Formats: sequence, C-alpha cells, structure tokens
Amino acid sequence: MSTARFDNWQSSAGGTTVAMADALAKAWANLNGTGTITLRDDFNVASLTDNATGHYTHSFTSSFANTNYAASGMGEFPDMSSADGAIQTCAARSFVAVGSFRIAMVTPNGGTADEAHVTTLYVGDLA
Repeated sequence: MSTARFDNWQSSAGGTTVAMADALAKAWANLNGTGTITLRDDFNVASLTDNATGHYTHSFTSSFANTNYAASGMGEFPDMSSADGAIQTCAARSFVAVGSFRIAMVTPNGGTADEAHVTTLYVGDLA
C-alpha cells in the first residue's frame, strides 16, 4: 500500500494554495436527542448537555482559537409524518464559545423539538 503525504494542495489550474489542516472538520457529532440523550459518534466532543427541549450543548475536547468558527447541523423528527415538517439548527451568537456550542432544533412554527438524529459539524482554527 502506498501513502500519499502532503501538507498543502492547489488546483492544477493554479489559484490559492490551501493547507490541509485548515480545510478539515475540527469537531463533529451525531447524537440521539430524544429520551436520555447520547452521542452515537463524534470527533473532538468531550461532553453533551441536554439544556431543554430541543436545546443541546457540545463541549469540545480541544477549544477553538476564537468564536469565528463555522457551525452547521441538521435534525430529523422521530416521526417524519409530523405536521411540523423540516427542522433547522440554529444558535444565538451568545451561545457560541471557544469551548462549546449550544444549538436549538427549531421547527418551522418557531417551537423547538427533541430530535432522534442531530448532526453537527464545526470548522475553524483550534487554539
């Protein structure tokens, strides 16, 4: 088996060189947010807190360098026939910290709901 090793990459057409470490996810999680919440799998997530219905906090094993990291996520109802429809993941800016991120699973009608599958992804510079 061969191993390819490189620290940076650039398009064959030229352009900006990107450092490999900068483009990788620095944390992610897949959790069950119903009943007793549990992490199914994760990377760089030290703990999970159930704050309220549809509100969860991830605490990171390694903190981010600042609060300007990118966060993305989604959730799924346990019963997709629910009249509430799709779910969006959002966070108030006050819930973004270098060592943790609090999310809310918001329904289209403005409420929050516990979700059977919640996935989140975080990209940015670690401290």
